[in-house]
Amino acid sequence: MRNISFDNPYLLLILIPLLILILIPIFIAIRKENNSKSVMASLALHIVIALCISLALGGMIYTSVMTKTQVVVVADVSYSANRNLDEVDDYIQQIQKKLPRNCQMSVVVFGREFKVLTEMGADLVSVKEHGFKPTQIDATNISAAINHAVTMFDENVIKRIVVITDGKETRADGAGELAAAVDNAYASDIYIDAIYLDDNLKDGVKEVQITDVDYAPSIYKNHPSSATILIQSTIETKNAIIDFFVDSVRGQPLTVTLHEGYNVVNFDLPYGSAGTFDYRFTIRTDADTATANNVYDFTQTVTNNMQVLLVSGDEADRDKIATLYDAETEIDYYIDTTVVPCTVEELCKYDEIVLSNFDVRTIQNYTSFIQSIDHVVSRFGKSLVTMGDLKIQSKTDPIFQSFEDMLPVKFGNSDQDPKLYAIVLDASRSMQNFSRLRIAKQAAIHLMNMLSDNDYVMVVAFWGDLTVLQAPVKAVNREDVAKLINDWDPRQGTMMGVALKEAGDALKGKNEFSSKQIMLISDGMSYSMEADNPIEVVTDLRNHDITTSVIHPAGRAGEETSGSSNGDPTTLKKIAAAGGGKYFPILREEDMDEIMFNEIQESLTESVMLGNFNVTCKNMVDDVMKGVGNLPQIHGYAYTRAKASANTVLTVPYVKPSGGIIHAPLFAYWEYGNGRVSSFTSTFTGSWSAGWDSADAMQFFTNVAELSVPGARVDTPYSVNVNCDGSFSQVEIVPATLNPKNTVDVTITTPDGTQISERLIFDSTRYFYSFETPKIGNYRIDITYTHTYSDEPITSVSYFNISYSPEYNMFEVFDPSDLHAAIRNRGTVYEGTIPSLKNDDKEVATYTVRFVAPLMILAVVLYVIDIMIRKLKISDIKSFFGIKPKRGVGK
Repeated sequence: MRNISFDNPYLLLILIPLLILILIPIFIAIRKENNSKSVMASLALHIVIALCISLALGGMIYTSVMTKTQVVVVADVSYSANRNLDEVDDYIQQIQKKLPRNCQMSVVVFGREFKVLTEMGADLVSVKEHGFKPTQIDATNISAAINHAVTMFDENVIKRIVVITDGKETRADGAGELAAAVDNAYASDIYIDAIYLDDNLKDGVKEVQITDVDYAPSIYKNHPSSATILIQSTIETKNAIIDFFVDSVRGQPLTVTLHEGYNVVNFDLPYGSAGTFDYRFTIRTDADTATANNVYDFTQTVTNNMQVLLVSGDEADRDKIATLYDAETEIDYYIDTTVVPCTVEELCKYDEIVLSNFDVRTIQNYTSFIQSIDHVVSRFGKSLVTMGDLKIQSKTDPIFQSFEDMLPVKFGNSDQDPKLYAIVLDASRSMQNFSRLRIAKQAAIHLMNMLSDNDYVMVVAFWGDLTVLQAPVKAVNREDVAKLINDWDPRQGTMMGVALKEAGDALKGKNEFSSKQIMLISDGMSYSMEADNPIEVVTDLRNHDITTSVIHPAGRAGEETSGSSNGDPTTLKKIAAAGGGKYFPILREEDMDEIMFNEIQESLTESVMLGNFNVTCKNMVDDVMKGVGNLPQIHGYAYTRAKASANTVLTVPYVKPSGGIIHAPLFAYWEYGNGRVSSFTSTFTGSWSAGWDSADAMQFFTNVAELSVPGARVDTPYSVNVNCDGSFSQVEIVPATLNPKNTVDVTITTPDGTQISERLIFDSTRYFYSFETPKIGNYRIDITYTHTYSDEPITSVSYFNISYSPEYNMFEVFDPSDLHAAIRNRGTVYEGTIPSLKNDDKEVATYTVRFVAPLMILAVVLYVIDIMIRKLKISDIKSFFGIKPKRGVGK
């Protein structure tokens, strides 16, 4: 391509005054008699000279471009972009208008596949004429189109790629491949820019789609199950129809009302027959832009093979539990509790696990047993039912604490409602004798550690005055309160009565607490003339249901007599008696751990309650009470307290030794992880539950068993997850036991019957395999899990369906972030505008000629010729050049 330019284009305007200077004198001087050929020739030469001078002053440059530029436009015509093809055409036409010099352009269109729509340098073809079939645009594969564009350029040309797309790859690894394709182009010295195409659903478009269906892959026969359908809509309608098909047989349609936005519809699924069934939901409305996304397929297995594990200390439980289930239920009994299944692999096949009235510690490997139960319940959704006393009260082994954390009740005789304790600590000088203050501080901290997180504590320190070290606060920040206690130093004087009154006033009126108690920690040596008599103070507090107990850090081992060595135990005993509490002497520092505060841990000596107890139902509308009338008395139960988030249905009264009645849980349940845990604190059979074989009682137990059936069936020691992302999917196997020596093999059967067999990769937390899923339909996965400690592999079958390509998701949210992430510093992403296609001068090869000197020389030569024309005759000029005149001429 050739081009003429000027260094000083404004100096070209000098031609105007030059022409004026030439023409005006000539037109004034010219006459008819001197209007000769020489005069006219001189005029022409003057004009040419003026032009040469003007062009020379303007700095005329002639440039010839030697380098060719080629641009490949990679345009998105996938389904998501299909409604914006006019906008794509407009961008391409704008690009063509701004092509740099000596440039050719080609257009490549793409969806799932790609093709060259406009050859390099040919006339443009509209992208609406792409000619793809629907199956060729039902996905977005940007990287493949870019990789092909890289191969389309000639040698020794400047290469440019412009991508027009929404940037959303519909493949699991699409984003990574797109970035790699951009890097490949950059490595080949190809400029690559992108124009973001906003394919978000526009206002006013009428669209309805089934976005997702939540269902259980495997359920139990005769146990209700439902599917939750998520529908997105841009319209309001009362006449949307959901069609339901089971193995291609159409069921009863459901008419629903749709609102703009998200809509959730629950649909009851068939559950009366065992087998594997293919289900389909479709939705119909009066107005809908796209219908490809109005369908959702899934596969569900209904099994009649429910399995129950019973571990019991009573032979009679064996026969009674069988009456709660149908004949198809398999029940494994372990009445000898020493050897029971204890690994996750052994326990995961059971749907319900019942532990009935035995000492958990008798299990040979109870640690593994408890850990495995926790795992199968919380992760795999199994149900655990405990009955009677499992002998876990006050066990210090952390595994029993872990076990109790699973239960909806806390074993041990402690109150359900929070309690409030005021520690009144003697910090007088006399407490320095015989390490009393150090022992007193340890006793105060020991007391706090015995409280539950639900209890409250306050601390008052006294000497000749008093201070509230800690106002009533929940006992969760024990370390902070302990530091306040430890940092306090002894001071002169003793005002015990004033301190007790201060603490009592803080406890009065706190009716939200089940128990309010003051714990006085002192040597008893008080002023005899102090304003408030301690015994009178605690007597008054007793009338307000506030108990006062005393801890006496006595002086010398074995001595409880009054005196400077031991303080005043007599006064302290009187205070405890008047306050309705207990007196606890600490004769030796090592006695600290032996002290049991009755008012706090009275449960440790009364963990089992015997007698005749009426049963109270706290929630008659709970499903466990369906069809249940009057329940008989209970004659014994393990004392527990309900946890705050548990559902306590049945309670029995318990009379506290210190007075008052607590309603202890008899039956409570809660959701634990993915599973359910229920606790019946009396026995299933035997003297405690004598009379609980009545129709109402048996209906209650039947309801417990029925409601404990898991919502989804899992009978393998691993979970199976399948993530479908466009034309690629990934199967993920997460085992309960992580062992790199275990292996997982899968055989995947595609909708057309093709089989893919692969051993999964282990990455320290899971086994996984990614594979292509370009076809719509049902995929089957046969799994074989082989673990090192068993020669018998575990097999299972899973299904997943691809109902429609993600490309048809009309509610997909697009933004330019994906493009920015892929292009990075390799080019620029433009929004609403096109790239600047100007080439870098360093990349353009040119041939340049400057005409300043030639034009000036030409002007001088013309000037000389002009002089010759004006001064010489024609014959002289011809003679000068050796031309002889014709006869008759020049005479």
